[in-house]
Amino acid sequence: EYLAEHDGAMQKDIAAACRIEPATMTSLLCGMEKKGLITRSAPDRRSLSVYLTEKGRMLIPLIKEEFSRIEDRATCGFSDEERELLISLLSRMRENLD
Repeated sequence: EYLAEHDGAMQKDIAAACRIEPATMTSLLCGMEKKGLITRSAPDRRSLSVYLTEKGRMLIPLIKEEFSRIEDRATCGFSDEERELLISLLSRMRENLD
């Protein structure tokens, strides 16, 4: 989702936004590049920009739909208020770990 909204973002910024270690992000992006989902370019030696390919863009709706299905399944039986509370508590936990 981050890439869909920030096409051409620098690899280090993507890692920070996704809260993933840069080395882990490099590995993930290598796999995505091999599958033809992204391209990377280095406008200068200090930065590496990442771009979604057309193939990568086509997968965005499918990925969002799958995440929605997983969320619905995980919170089945939760009221709207309980879902909001869960999101709030998980966000606070994430902030505590930063």
